[in-house]
Amino acid sequence: MQRLLYISYAAEEFSEPAVLNALVEGSIRRNKKNDITGALFYSGGYFIQLLEGSRDAVSETFLRIKSDSRHTDVEVFFSEEVS
Repeated sequence: MQRLLYISYAAEEFSEPAVLNALVEGSIRRNKKNDITGALFYSGGYFIQLLEGSRDAVSETFLRIKSDSRHTDVEVFFSEEVS
């Protein structure tokens, strides 16, 4: 299992709760489909997300996040294998 924690800055502030909720719901659906768990936090224009799952699933998910235009300045805090 792989665990990855990153922080990013939102390209646009999510001032409307419905827009942020749609982002979260989409993330939940994709992560469930790919057997990924974790947590997503948003505050003050920043995202912090912990992803856990198979190495391939986490890598693919993180590459998609890095290329998502809603994120800028994506920085990995740690990425590690866990049991």
